[in-house]
Amino acid sequence: MATLKTPEGSRFSELERLRRPPTRTTGTAFARALERVDEIGAYRLGRLRLSQIPPNRMAALARYALGSKAPLLERAQEPKRTAKLTAVMRHLEAKAIDEALDLFQVLMATRLLNTAKRKTEKERLSTLPQLEKASRASGRWSSPAPRATPCTSWTPC
Repeated sequence: MATLKTPEGSRFSELERLRRPPTRTTGTAFARALERVDEIGAYRLGRLRLSQIPPNRMAALARYALGSKAPLLERAQEPKRTAKLTAVMRHLEAKAIDEALDLFQVLMATRLLNTAKRKTEKERLSTLPQLEKASRASGRWSSPAPRATPCTSWTPC
């Protein structure tokens, strides 16, 4: 129920704030994404055993609640409100973990791996002048390759 209340000095409820995924691909955004996972996980609704409720029913409740604003959910009758909030928080917990992992993957690819690739490419390019010099030197030392066709009276040598 606390997720439906709007904190003092804020324009959005806690549920609206928890719905928002990270939008930037920075280390700070990744830290905030992990904090978001912790905040959603603090409700401990993902650990409830709800095996008697069909998964498609939970998904439908989560879809409906995600499309609704907090005041509308707050006005719902008690068993429905609890069911919708439980479904939404379980959905948000899984989604927040997925988004944090996706952000981690993007950060690893762009910040760490691309930097290593650029460094390797730079090192390879820095050795090219040395390779060119060595190939010129080896070209002077070696003799030209023998002809593939022998000289005959009707083919010029």
